Amino acid sequence: ELDAEWNGLSLAERVPASVAEFVLPGAEIEDVRILNALMPHGRGPTFRSGTGEVSAAFHVKHSVAEGTVDVVADDIVFENKGTPFFGDLEVHAQLAEGSLVTRKFDLSGTGIRLDDIADKAAGDKEQRKREAWFCTVDIDKGEVTLGRPISAAGSVAVTMFDTRPVVALLKDLGTGPKWLGLVPTIKNVGGTFDVAFGAGTLNLDEVALTGDGLEVLGWLQMKNKKADGRLLIDYKALIAGVRLDQGKGKVVLSKPRKWFEEEMASRPPGEER
Repeated sequence: ELDAEWNGLSLAERVPASVAEFVLPGAEIEDVRILNALMPHGRGPTFRSGTGEVSAAFHVKHSVAEGTVDVVADDIVFENKGTPFFGDLEVHAQLAEGSLVTRKFDLSGTGIRLDDIADKAAGDKEQRKREAWFCTVDIDKGEVTLGRPISAAGSVAVTMFDTRPVVALLKDLGTGPKWLGLVPTIKNVGGTFDVAFGAGTLNLDEVALTGDGLEVLGWLQMKNKKADGRLLIDYKALIAGVRLDQGKGKVVLSKPRKWFEEEMASRPPGEER
């Protein structure tokens, strides 16, 4: 459905529209693999199969656009680090102050949810034992530049069923205290962080996550498949610092909180992560 106004002139004059309305009440996504073009290169999951539905509504005035995009896809299959998973995806994007020239939009108020996520390779008994995983991400403030791949930056609040992705990330980085893999899976994880990705980089800053007896603080920068960062991981009576420099990790066990506070205090203001 399209409604446009051309300043009262005929279409033959080829004058750009001053006002346009676009409404897509609901269209089928026949193959979710089309969403891979929007994912940051080399980061995040790769969609393998499944279908979904997309709806959108936009208002454009003098090349400034705003509107909403909603994507719902159930029972999709995606892959992360070579492991296949299946589950449900919902994206409810609020796009404002968008420039049709730069393709940059304000993302504040956007929400993303992954639900009923399970390891496709695991048997039924193992899946029941692990329980399905979920995660919600709410973007408090942020902006996105639409392209291939997409780039974005913002401040987010996250809620996760448990710490499995956190442990998997540290394992993938080849670092982290050994005891983290021995403690029970920690549930009810939530917190905030600043995120920016694009052009082969992923930055996580001002990370503050908590769970049942867990606290994770710090920052991470991943570029060209190498990571830099400083983390503090505190679980009940167990505490450790993690230092990453160009992909090389070191676990700090001697006065880790003091070490972490000194590392954060010595960070130059505005230093790029």
